[in-house]
Amino acid sequence: MIYLAPILVVLCALADGFYDKGKKFLSSLFKSLSIGCIALLILLDGEWWHIVYFFLCWWVLFDVIYNIIRKLPLFYVGKTKWTDKLIRRIFGTNSSHFSFITKLMALVVAIGLCITMI
Repeated sequence: MIYLAPILVVLCALADGFYDKGKKFLSSLFKSLSIGCIALLILLDGEWWHIVYFFLCWWVLFDVIYNIIRKLPLFYVGKTKWTDKLIRRIFGTNSSHFSFITKLMALVVAIGLCITMI
């Protein structure tokens, strides 16, 4: 069941991307599907490392899918959230490189967790 986590993250990212593009119906459809499935996933499969795996998938996939929907650069770091502002302040023009490296490391850990769960 936990192997559905990346799919659920993609559904959430699609929901946010479509919302920001003004496609409210598609956004609510994907958001409803994702929230229901995420709740079900956590309730039915409450192992702690599965939840860590889920959030690693979230970290790796969400922004990338969102940026694709919004037609932004793949590892774009925004300008509105406090975390984005902090990353931009620390890394300046290299903030997208920081985003790439952290997502790559999280992907390696997520794949490692996935392999150990088999």
